[in-house]
Amino acid sequence: MVQAQSAVPDTLSDARPILPMAEPLRYPRRIDGVQRLVALRYPMATDRVDHFQPAVPELVAFLGKMDLANTRFVHEEHSLDSFAFDDPLLLVLTGNRAVLRMSDRQKKLLGRYLKGGGLLFAEDVRDLGLRDAAIDAGRPGTPFDRLLKALMAHPSVLGPGGEAWRPVTRDHDLLHSFFQFPDGPPLSGTAGGRPGEARVTELEMLEYRGRVVVVFSDLNISFAWGVPDAIGRTRALQFGANLVIFALAQYATVGSAH
Repeated sequence: MVQAQSAVPDTLSDARPILPMAEPLRYPRRIDGVQRLVALRYPMATDRVDHFQPAVPELVAFLGKMDLANTRFVHEEHSLDSFAFDDPLLLVLTGNRAVLRMSDRQKKLLGRYLKGGGLLFAEDVRDLGLRDAAIDAGRPGTPFDRLLKALMAHPSVLGPGGEAWRPVTRDHDLLHSFFQFPDGPPLSGTAGGRPGEARVTELEMLEYRGRVVVVFSDLNISFAWGVPDAIGRTRALQFGANLVIFALAQYATVGSAH
């Protein structure tokens, strides 16, 4: 007697097709001309506590002294609550004591910007001119650290991918894109910590489909961008230049998603 064949599909077959992940349509980006570096501010954020207002303008001035062919950089400052995330080269977001909050709409715009080719540099900052603040520099798990990382993990921003933080290793392109940092990022902004206390010595990053979308720092680097007499200022500005050159390289490679 011939037995009827089972109608259950063979789920172990090697012949099943592998469906490709849908990718957005992308268009070439220009890296010459004017490129925007945007400092983001949010309610209750205070100058010289949560950010250093001259930091991004001073970084742009430093970039202006470099030979970068036909590329020119400009700085802008916008409120986080109203910014349109209209495709700047680099976003800079810093904090210390002020509570970082974003509306649902702004979270969606930020997520779209990061997934579409943008780069965010976020940093926990301290004013090393103040004794108590200097002692607190370079510590992990600060309020801004926790708030920023919770924001990245929000479903409207990067979702589960916003929890996949990795260290920026010493051989990473970010540390060698223009100036060389073979020993890691500059640490002068963390000087003044308590004796024997563990300090942060590395940057962290998030990737989206193999591209770096967020660089997070507890190293207080942007403090030296905005303070002319800061110790280690030149190396801090050189790192800032590397960050911008790295952003340009990614910007040219990934294209613009629409």
